[in-house]
Amino acid sequence: MNKTPQLQSSLGPRPARQVLQNLLRDLWRYKLVVPAVACLVAGAVTLYTTRQPRIYQATATLEYDPRPSQPLGKAIEDTEGSNYWNTQEFYETQNFVLKSRALAERVVRKLGLHQDASFFTVGATDKNAAPAPASPSVESAAQALQSRLKVLHLPDTRLVRIHVEDWKPQRAQLIANTLGEAYIEKSLEDRLGTSARALEWMSGQMESLKHELENSELALYRFREENQSLSASLEERQKIITHQLQTYNSTLTSIRTDRIKLEARLATLRETLASFNDPMSVRAGPLDHDGAISELRHKYRDATAVLDKLSVTYGANHPLVQTARVEREGVGKELRRQIEAIVTGLESDVRELTRAEKGIVSTLADINHQGLQLSLQETAYSRLDRERRSKLDLYNLVMERAAQTDLTRALRVASARFVDRALPPTTPIRPRVQFAVTLGVILGLMGGIAVALAIGQLDNKVRSIADLETRGMTVLGVLPAVEGASIPGAPVRLVRRRAARLDSKERDMIVHREPRSTVAECCRTIRTNLTFQSADRPLRTIAVTSAMPRDGKTTVAISLGITIAQSGRRVLLVDTDLRKPRLQRAFGVPQGAGVTSVIAGESTLEQAAQTTDVPGLMLLQCGPIPPNPSELLHTRRFAELLEEARDKYDLVLFDTPPLGAVTDPAIISNFVDGMLVVIRARSTTRAGVSAAMRQLHDVSARVVGAVLNDVDLTDSSYGSYYAYYRGYYAEDETLPPSAGRKAQSST
Repeated sequence: MNKTPQLQSSLGPRPARQVLQNLLRDLWRYKLVVPAVACLVAGAVTLYTTRQPRIYQATATLEYDPRPSQPLGKAIEDTEGSNYWNTQEFYETQNFVLKSRALAERVVRKLGLHQDASFFTVGATDKNAAPAPASPSVESAAQALQSRLKVLHLPDTRLVRIHVEDWKPQRAQLIANTLGEAYIEKSLEDRLGTSARALEWMSGQMESLKHELENSELALYRFREENQSLSASLEERQKIITHQLQTYNSTLTSIRTDRIKLEARLATLRETLASFNDPMSVRAGPLDHDGAISELRHKYRDATAVLDKLSVTYGANHPLVQTARVEREGVGKELRRQIEAIVTGLESDVRELTRAEKGIVSTLADINHQGLQLSLQETAYSRLDRERRSKLDLYNLVMERAAQTDLTRALRVASARFVDRALPPTTPIRPRVQFAVTLGVILGLMGGIAVALAIGQLDNKVRSIADLETRGMTVLGVLPAVEGASIPGAPVRLVRRRAARLDSKERDMIVHREPRSTVAECCRTIRTNLTFQSADRPLRTIAVTSAMPRDGKTTVAISLGITIAQSGRRVLLVDTDLRKPRLQRAFGVPQGAGVTSVIAGESTLEQAAQTTDVPGLMLLQCGPIPPNPSELLHTRRFAELLEEARDKYDLVLFDTPPLGAVTDPAIISNFVDGMLVVIRARSTTRAGVSAAMRQLHDVSARVVGAVLNDVDLTDSSYGSYYAYYRGYYAEDETLPPSAGRKAQSST
């Protein structure tokens, strides 16, 4: 039998769209939490904001002046240096000065803030105001002032704004203006103090520099006297020595070149003598300038030709041949003596050039030594002269700056001035009630959404069809809660009272007893969906199971069997819950032979099957409870029982135990055409559903769909489909019971 796993997607990660749908559904389910949290947060923020004291802010604007006016001209500059005033660091430094503790203490002393108790506490005039410090000091008041002070430098400008916060608008205005005035006074004092200290320092430096300049001039005079030379003579001597060095270096290079050439020629002639076996083999290149050598080589060549001719004519021992041989040897010896004489002459020339080269090298060494001594004297003279000129320039500079500083000390030019003085603020900057309330509402809404989503995520119970469909399950239908199973049109209060009195047997048979109820109509919808699930190959055997115990699988199996039997088909309802059977109690039949009896061979299917009050519906109860239910379902007799039931009935429904409790449903899934899973709303967990589906998937079971049991049809998540049937049958209360059953059967 082919098994088609249909719930693989339920075991893997869910798409982002499904996750978003779940979040939106949770948000809609707990939608009342959002406004509740929003109102709570907004109310708390509003209450807190309205109880805060009102803070006012006064603002004064100053303009920095890095280049104050110069009544004495541009040539006379401030001692602090103009380059510094043009840098951005100046603005940053002045901003920190405005916020400094020293300037704050100056303002505190000037205004007497450390003696004002209301300055230390918010709303000191109120009855509930916090008391002032026991021993207020200037330092504590300055710290309080710094905490309420803000300095804002406007970008790309020389303007700076001083913001002072206080709960008294007039005091905030007074502090802002006083702080600006104190800063201007401090900058003047710093500049004047700097000029005075600079003038005092430069006066002392002038005396020291004057003494050092005199010493430098005296040292230069003594050096000239000791070396008996002036600066010009040193330069001339240096030029003479340089010229001598150039001349001797040129001569030395020429001598070395000649010596190298002679040594090369001498080496060649020595090699010729070393290999002088045949005068004809002597190379003419080194000797081509000597006429005697050339003449001897020609004589030797002629003698050799005569000797060869006589040897051919008279033979080697003829007297003429011997005479010719002696003459040729004499010419060869003379040629060797001539070459040796040339070698001797070359050796003499090389020795002479070598002695000349050594003499020039020695002379160059003496000249270099004289040049070094002269360079040392010139270096010492240059150092002494440089020190003199440096001290002279420094002395002139200090003397000039001292004169300028003495003039600028008399000037009082500030580096900052007021652009706008502070005015009394009319509206507080804090608390911003409207902004705080708006922010509280926004945060409340966000918090409410977060709380609603958190509650939805913590609630892991299956509540709607979407919870199952997002896990890839096919939902064939839903069954309403018991209180929705009464006759349509009855008041809800009476319905719930009547549902409370129903026992389990009445709930199981409610489809048969009240065929016009919503439960019956929902069962007919499930029957129709089952039919369309396998239109080409109708389902002949279906096992009904559940994810967890008490999910209502037995009630669903009975209701579905009754509904299918009412359509005119022969249905066999088999109780394969071999641990806790309940079908015989639901139909009110005595306990007797059943499934275990047929498997054990104690009875046949025809003998064990029992009729019920529902036409076309037969019941095969459990029979005696066996000690080993799982092993019993693995037997060949159970498979034969299933095949026999398939042949005799149009549909065989098996009521099996829950998947989360035992493995019996997984075993039976290998024998039936499909598995129908019952899940109870608001009771079964999502993890339990996933575990059950994974168990069926592991055995390759074919899951035809799921039924969501015990749902609240008034919930908007189930739509208006089932509410339509409730309203439809409520309007048709005059319809006779038989006509109602006929209409339901046709459906």
